Amino acid sequence: MRPEKFIENFSTHLKNVIANSISLAINLNHDSVSPAHLLYTLSDEPGAVAAEILFRVKIDPNILLEQLEKIPRLRQNYGEQENLKTEKKSSAPLPELSSASKQALEKAMLIAYEQGHNYIGTEHLLFGLMKQMDKSIKIILIANNLNPDIIIKELEN
Repeated sequence: MRPEKFIENFSTHLKNVIANSISLAINLNHDSVSPAHLLYTLSDEPGAVAAEILFRVKIDPNILLEQLEKIPRLRQNYGEQENLKTEKKSSAPLPELSSASKQALEKAMLIAYEQGHNYIGTEHLLFGLMKQMDKSIKIILIANNLNPDIIIKELEN
């Protein structure tokens, strides 16, 4: 199946989360979009099922952002460095999803399919992040005194 077909099945909220995660990675000068970027933007997407769940389990978005800000800045400061010969500013490629983020998104697609849903929503991505359990997500959950099973239980209700 074509990747475009999968993207057509993403909810508007999920598309916003991915776009906002890329934007956040750019603003923080990160070279890729980690699961932590996705978790933060899930918590910050008004009206999304995942945001409501994260609010109910008391995930603190400020702690999420603090953890993201601790990630080393790996992108060069494109646009600030001028090419003296052409006097044009260079442009940076957009950060891509990290392999862990891609795996979480793949799990989200699989979960949506297994549940018989014809869309892939933020709740599916949150479930994928909890099942994939990247190191950055573990750190965030520990900082919020949360066990991933609590979030998974909320998702199953």
